[in-house]
Amino acid sequence: MSLLLLGLPADLGDVLVPRLRGQGDEVRVLENNDALAQRWRDLGAYVAHGPEDDPDLVMRAATNCRSLVLLGRWSGDDALDVAVEGARLATVERIVLFSEEPIDAALERLRASGLQYVALEFRRKLLRRGLAPNLLAAAVDAADDLAGEVALELDLRADSSWTALGLQPPR
Repeated sequence: MSLLLLGLPADLGDVLVPRLRGQGDEVRVLENNDALAQRWRDLGAYVAHGPEDDPDLVMRAATNCRSLVLLGRWSGDDALDVAVEGARLATVERIVLFSEEPIDAALERLRASGLQYVALEFRRKLLRRGLAPNLLAAAVDAADDLAGEVALELDLRADSSWTALGLQPPR
């Protein structure tokens, strides 16, 4: 299957892109930074070069993708509206929101979109406490692989959220 990743941070991308590619997924990344664009290409991703707030670019990059994965900070930004509209125009099945900040405002927009979604909230301090990027990559991957029509909102600080994804909670 194909996924488009937006807002991909380097530490997570270094683990997530190879994980997804190793499962046979086609990974696309929308990236405006030349150095990071090359980094994702070197890991086997297809890169659309440009800004995340260009609705036409998001739609073209997301065409024929099953999932649009939004990583980073999306709660109060118009970029979320652009991403949702691009996903809708490209007929993407699911949005996976993976945010390191409170996602209440983003959830309102996702609920109103009518699209399937999985929203995962975590705190960057989880990484500092030993929650490795590979566990976060596993959560993103599991959210993308959920079957059926999904409208799921999870806080990765809770063990029950990991269980809902079919993963063991980190210890």
